[in-house]
Amino acid sequence: MWKRFYWFITCFFAVLLFCQNEYYCSFSGNPEDFAIQRMFLKFGISFLAVLVALIGFCSCRSRMNFFILAGLILSCIGDVVINANLVAGAMVFLMGHIFFIKGFIAFKAPPKQIFVVWAFLMVILISGIVLMKCFVVPDFDFLLVAAGIIYVIFMTAMVSFSFVAPRQICVGGLIFGISDILLMCNMVFGTTPLSHIISLGAYYIGVFIIADYVFKGKHSSSSD
Repeated sequence: MWKRFYWFITCFFAVLLFCQNEYYCSFSGNPEDFAIQRMFLKFGISFLAVLVALIGFCSCRSRMNFFILAGLILSCIGDVVINANLVAGAMVFLMGHIFFIKGFIAFKAPPKQIFVVWAFLMVILISGIVLMKCFVVPDFDFLLVAAGIIYVIFMTAMVSFSFVAPRQICVGGLIFGISDILLMCNMVFGTTPLSHIISLGAYYIGVFIIADYVFKGKHSSSSD
């Protein structure tokens, strides 16, 4: 029964993702005229990932699954809030990343090498933000730059600590991180329908891969 329901949810997720992409590509006029419809479509896709993870958590109530489910819920909320306020939405996603990090650490304590990876990714991305602010878009809002740097600190931590998690979650975390980087590039260089689809598509695929692992409930911690 659960397997059939799972595949139904997966297929529904794919259809919603396709509709969201096609919808964005085919609109005419001012994109703001479609803000409410797009918000509901984005929420629907994110909520499916939460639903899949919730089913998995009910059958395997581990600390890792709890924190990941909380992170997915916050990401779903952030998907709605970001339509009203970019910084507020980013902060909700940031809190979601914190719960993802706690979930990954609950699976396995990170070795020292992970902190080196985290520092390396932080330096690369923050340097990129500072250079773009100085030479590419000097008029870019300072508060957005500061918020971007804070967000990068936690986003890179989420990606780095995912390396200690099971492989499937690691892949999902990497794709999630890539979607964040693409979104920041869209903010700086402008958004086209294609760039929007790629960044959002990567985000949805990343969270669904993570949710799928929780659904399967293979492990609760590395010591199990």
